[in-house]
Amino acid sequence: MITAICFFLVGACAGAFMVFRHLKRLRLPGWVAIAHGLAGATGFAVLLLFCLREPAVVLARYALGILVGAIALGCVNVIYHLRGIRHRLALILTHAVVAVTGVGTLTYAAVLHAQRPAIEPLPVLPEPPPSEAPAPIAKDTPPMPAPTQATAVAAAPPHETAPAHALGLAWSDLHVRFDSNRDRPTSGSDAALATIAQALADDPSIQLVEVRGHADERGAEPANLDLTRARARAVVNALVARGVDPSRLQTTGYGSRCPARGECRTPDAPPGCHADDALREDRRVTFVVVEAGGRRFTGSTACDVGGGS
Repeated sequence: MITAICFFLVGACAGAFMVFRHLKRLRLPGWVAIAHGLAGATGFAVLLLFCLREPAVVLARYALGILVGAIALGCVNVIYHLRGIRHRLALILTHAVVAVTGVGTLTYAAVLHAQRPAIEPLPVLPEPPPSEAPAPIAKDTPPMPAPTQATAVAAAPPHETAPAHALGLAWSDLHVRFDSNRDRPTSGSDAALATIAQALADDPSIQLVEVRGHADERGAEPANLDLTRARARAVVNALVARGVDPSRLQTTGYGSRCPARGECRTPDAPPGCHADDALREDRRVTFVVVEAGGRRFTGSTACDVGGGS
């Protein structure tokens, strides 16, 4: 983005000189007009390449759209010049205002992109209460007869007749990873996606799974949120392509709020949390079984405490 901004500034200087000559009713040098157009076109091309490589930077895409309007107005000015029609001052000023707005938006995007968001501590989930030990059976109590298979099925509640998957964080041993600023799973995640799709096909008691996208700490948090939502959607699309019913999946993005390592979720995180291997673990998608076997997960969904997939 910095390179594109530099080219736009060169074009702005040439444009300001042309406006000055226009107001003084002096002849416009051809080389200045060429420099103005080349600098603007080069800056636009560099910005376009950046947006293709870094789709998560939303403000850069907004700047690109604004600058398209500036280019259109500039083309009108060129047509006026080639046909010998005197430029209207309102058209020149409109072109300048739109161009400055686009470059200003791009500059703001560059500032946000360079910032490293602070990692807020996440609440720690309370430990589940220990299960109570069964009451001892009195010695003089006659043993209960073993229930037959038909009796056991009749006594069981309707939603327990089929085996239900455990609620909460699921498939934590399977890795769905992403490259930096990318919303497509790495090729090494294909086996994990196939295994998860097969598990959902084998266990119809799983009614709803939350697919959670995560990002590392680099970049602006608004862009990270957009990126993690896109990652979650990409995983859902991959599972649907493998035969999973989309009604069983919901997506959400957590930005960089949930590092994979538990020790990295505190303000005084150790230096290792900022290393490349830790950041690589943070770029992931995790899964939470929300509904299974007629039961619904009631725990906190703020973050998957205890490590990610």
